[in-house]
Amino acid sequence: MIKLRIENLRKSFDGNKVLDGINLGLEAGKVMAVLGPSGSGKTTLLRCLNFLERADDGKLLIDDVAVDCKAVSKKQILALRRKIGFVFQNYNLFRHMTAEKNVMEGLVTPRGVPAKEAREMARAVLDSVGLADKYYSYPTQLSGGEQQRVAIARAMVINPEILLLDEPTSALDPELVGEAMQIIKKIARSGITMIIVTHEMSFAYEAADYAVFMDKGTIVETGNPTELFDNPQEERTRQFLKRLHRDNRDNRDNRDNREKE
Repeated sequence: MIKLRIENLRKSFDGNKVLDGINLGLEAGKVMAVLGPSGSGKTTLLRCLNFLERADDGKLLIDDVAVDCKAVSKKQILALRRKIGFVFQNYNLFRHMTAEKNVMEGLVTPRGVPAKEAREMARAVLDSVGLADKYYSYPTQLSGGEQQRVAIARAMVINPEILLLDEPTSALDPELVGEAMQIIKKIARSGITMIIVTHEMSFAYEAADYAVFMDKGTIVETGNPTELFDNPQEERTRQFLKRLHRDNRDNRDNRDNREKE
């Protein structure tokens, strides 16, 4: 069963094509990893799926809601957003709110969930990501990894049908990356449909059902991670994966050296 279908999605900024005819489909309960160099359009793709950016053209089908991006209404956007959780690259937590309040906010204000019920839901999901002792902590009192877990909890508390994650480990210290990826893998195993923009090849290889390589606003190559990583068909994909593998290896070596000191 197709949970998400993207047809001919296009987006330009000041005449610069950022997405140039994206076509993708993803079945319910599957995980798609999107890789590509900076500026390839990965983040813009996610933002267009949640209408944080308005695509110039194209069609989206999410579950039973189909829209033309050029003529989508506010009511349709709201209906789609109720189905989607979004984890931002730099957390985007409210600095004046505790972890508990950050997670509650998406329930109380836009959805009208009573505060008591929202608090119970927020605490349950914070518990699930290992933050049972951080309900009353403000973002400035949390480590980067803890802030990322609050951001994940905030996205999950609405019980989304699709979870979008934009480079969820890029702002973390290298030694915290593994911890964050384990939490995301746990969520992936729960059966939620997920699209994750990532540079972590190990996560994509182990947890994703599909891998997509983007460059210059287009999809260069798709396949299951084993096929794409071990036997890429396009030269541009091979070049990117070679460099990404080298960068990830250097990051692991640096992390291992720090642990030995």
